[in-house]
Amino acid sequence: MIYTTRQIICFACLLAFSQIAHSAERPNVILITVDDLNDWIEPLGGHPNAKTPVINQFCKSAIVFRNAVCPAPVCGPSRSAFLSGFMPQHTGVYDNGTNMRDSPLVQENATLPEYFSRHGYYTLSTGKVFHSHRTPSGEDYGHWAFDNYFPDPLWDNPDPTQVTDSQANKINGKAPAPLTFDGKTTKGMLWGPTQDPDFENTKDYSKVRWANQYLSGDEPLQEPFFMAVGIYKPHVPWFVPQRFFDLHPLESVAAPYVNPSDLDDIKRANGQNVFKPMEDYQWVNSYGLERQAARAYLAAISEADLSLGILLDQLEKSKFADNTIVVIMGDHGWHLGEKLRYHKQTLWAEAVLTPLIVRTPAIKSAVAESSATGTTFCDNPVNLVDVFPTLIDLCGLEKKPNLDGSSFSGMLSDPAADTGSVAVTVSAKGTSVLSKRWHYIENRSKGHAELLSQEIYDRENDPYEEKNLIDSSDPEVRAAIATIRRHAPHEFAKSVEVKRKGKPGPKQLDDTIKRKRAHLQ
Repeated sequence: MIYTTRQIICFACLLAFSQIAHSAERPNVILITVDDLNDWIEPLGGHPNAKTPVINQFCKSAIVFRNAVCPAPVCGPSRSAFLSGFMPQHTGVYDNGTNMRDSPLVQENATLPEYFSRHGYYTLSTGKVFHSHRTPSGEDYGHWAFDNYFPDPLWDNPDPTQVTDSQANKINGKAPAPLTFDGKTTKGMLWGPTQDPDFENTKDYSKVRWANQYLSGDEPLQEPFFMAVGIYKPHVPWFVPQRFFDLHPLESVAAPYVNPSDLDDIKRANGQNVFKPMEDYQWVNSYGLERQAARAYLAAISEADLSLGILLDQLEKSKFADNTIVVIMGDHGWHLGEKLRYHKQTLWAEAVLTPLIVRTPAIKSAVAESSATGTTFCDNPVNLVDVFPTLIDLCGLEKKPNLDGSSFSGMLSDPAADTGSVAVTVSAKGTSVLSKRWHYIENRSKGHAELLSQEIYDRENDPYEEKNLIDSSDPEVRAAIATIRRHAPHEFAKSVEVKRKGKPGPKQLDDTIKRKRAHLQ
């Protein structure tokens, strides 16, 4: 009998999960977060000019989730959610200014790395994994959650003669003709080549180099270990060595598809549009920089891809190669002009969806033994908050039943099975519920008190989410709305008060925090 790749993976994973329960040897874990990464990677096909050979090759021995959503469409709340295991509506962490340590729920529960440390894992990390916050005693990087943490600056210095900057109103280092609106009102679009052209001198390279010291054996690394590595690109500013811009010649880069009237069918009760074009979109559009912006984002992704390659190559050369779970994921998506905006912080698909790629030793072994060369996808919606309970499952740790997420380990063993799952995203001003076919959105006032508008899109027939069907009389649409809206949360914890303001201080570990949290499970 000839088996398909999915069947081979299914058999191998079921056997592996059974063996974990009876084995003292637990798998190691490497969790890699890639900041602001949307679907512009080769396996997901979000942009025709994406060049991510490392990710593409890795995905051939992994499960790729095509409908993974972020818990929140901005860095701090999303990371707080998947690292704590609790959604924003329960922690009260809705924006980047809020430190998750100030949430009563987080104060009573161990975070993902802390939980693994309590259960015998050595934990180490570098880069942006937790969101950072300024405190009177110095920067809080989330270093308190790890046994070993290496701090390092996030972005690289640009060549000032070639910088494009919406706030300074410069293109390639020069001031263009004045705009009809003040460029300083933009959130900030920045890109350009770095002053130092060497990739080996970039900040992301220094982070993977630090991690590789442990994988290579140059630094002692006890097993089992939980390693978290934060790759900062393609977060803005898109300052990358010129070689990565050269990978994407401007004349060959396609500008993202944009519908100029895309916001006109999202109305308040009084008939007014809920949304308007973002200033950054107006700035880019005014100067015709759509392809330049797309090129810069693609270049930043290509740099992140090479950084991943340095880390994954060392893993394959190490003694840990065949007993390590690897998770590669974004923290949320990113707009490149779609819905007349750039950046994130929306509930549309561009910001909500983000890559999630999982490889277990069983999946890797099954693919190696088969002759298959393709990528295995799972289309069931999942949430990044599900990573915490899934890793608990895969590593055979004691269950933590109060987590918001659900383990998707069963999807890894049978990725083609339709689970009927939905995935929820919560922002400071609304919620999103995504199923395989439908995407439902509630736009609310700040504090979630007032429902301003609703949206629903048929993703199967409207992949760009251009036609809001909320007022449709079609029985199929009305049934979908009635079913999916039940999953939208309507009770929200009060936003956590920002308590720890202060000037930047020394990069020091805070052992006091570790002692206070040492008892948490």
